[in-house]
Amino acid sequence: MKELLKSSWLLFLILNLAFVSKGQVISEKRFIFGNGDYATSGTLLLDSSFLISYSDSRFISNLGIGKGLLRLNRNLDTLNSFVLPEKGNINQLIRLDSSKVLAVGTVANSNQIFKGRADCYDLNYTLQWILNLDSLKGTNIIQSACIDTNGFIYMTGYQDLDTVRGFNSRVFCLRMTSFGVVDWFKFYDWGSPLQASYSIAQMENGNFMVGGTTGALIVGMELDENGNRVAPLTTFFTPDSLYYNTNTIIQPLPNSRFFVRGIQQPGYVCLAITDRFGTAIWREYGRGGVSIPMIHASDGSITIGRSDSGSTNYRFERIQNDGTLLWRLSYPNTINQLYRNFGAIIPSYEGWGLAYGRKVDYSIAKTSVFLAKIANVGYPAPPLSTPLSVQVQAVSAYPNPTAGAVVLGIPSLVAGQASSVVVDALDMRGVRYQLQATNDLGGYRLDLSGLPAGLYHLSLVVGGQRYVARVVRE
Repeated sequence: MKELLKSSWLLFLILNLAFVSKGQVISEKRFIFGNGDYATSGTLLLDSSFLISYSDSRFISNLGIGKGLLRLNRNLDTLNSFVLPEKGNINQLIRLDSSKVLAVGTVANSNQIFKGRADCYDLNYTLQWILNLDSLKGTNIIQSACIDTNGFIYMTGYQDLDTVRGFNSRVFCLRMTSFGVVDWFKFYDWGSPLQASYSIAQMENGNFMVGGTTGALIVGMELDENGNRVAPLTTFFTPDSLYYNTNTIIQPLPNSRFFVRGIQQPGYVCLAITDRFGTAIWREYGRGGVSIPMIHASDGSITIGRSDSGSTNYRFERIQNDGTLLWRLSYPNTINQLYRNFGAIIPSYEGWGLAYGRKVDYSIAKTSVFLAKIANVGYPAPPLSTPLSVQVQAVSAYPNPTAGAVVLGIPSLVAGQASSVVVDALDMRGVRYQLQATNDLGGYRLDLSGLPAGLYHLSLVVGGQRYVARVVRE
């Protein structure tokens, strides 16, 4: 009898593991904040709780969309929520460390003038620092960000110089430290309006892939750690009859492969896995909703989610990085005839993922954030790249503000260090100046009197170390 019970338990365990290995919905919940909410991004914190941003349509009538953050635990219970005072939206959240997150996107004033904005918060929603991308002309939008193995933050977005027609845009990328000091800021003239810079991620070789579109092509721009373009534009694949391409994402995978996502035409999703040169190893065109950021697992597999044709069901699929299907879960849309549009899947350290998005009840024009735990999506992948060679350290600058001269407090200045160095001074419009600084008692002395008044990010390299500071020129 004892052996029979032991065999029965073993059989039950095997069957249960086999069932879970195919993917299943563990639990689901819905959250309502205001008249309407749309989850736009999420991240997993080190304490196994999740932070999800949302935009609230109750602010649309006030010429802007509201922003907010929702924090949940692994049981999908609400830990706390917070509505941000600024109008605009959050395009992406990234975790900086165990106690801070970064929200990137836009803010808008009453005249519908948008500017790129990055906000760093601790877990109590206390604001740590802000980066505003002000512009004398046009609109700046931050669309994507990533963090490398040394904690440097890389961002990409676009500046639209023609706010009426929207046909004059250029891509920008920047690198900054985890305490909000910009190291460099550069513009690139390539891509189609609005969609030229929708994703940025670090590759195995330490460089960064910026994904977007130009014309009817899905292309990627490879940059080194200093923002220099190191390779020609890579055309990943050209969908037939490409009509409208939005939310384009190019995600680096192991073994010099990439996962590519876009839209072939309204209602049709383009998915592909390509090699380093953009040649498709696997691709699929299908009708349905857009598959927004997927899980990249440590074994190289990916888990994606998207609507079936007609949006009557939702599918989750886990595939290897050669396109081989591991499992597919069809998730029926049965709750009160509500429409599901999942925004993304966040991986946990326990092998399951949190899918989130929105549910819309068109009969009462009500939208709410919808969440579901999906089993067996893979464990989060480690960073693909190796650490960078140059470390960044913030230093003091005095006097600050200054009418001209300023001293940068580089620590441990010793005999034999360079008597003078070149300092990069970057203003908020992206204009870069190069100035000479002399080794003075207590730091390097720099004269800013020849520069226009404004805020500058200063950067210099001494002894293999990069030092940065933020200075106001009066």
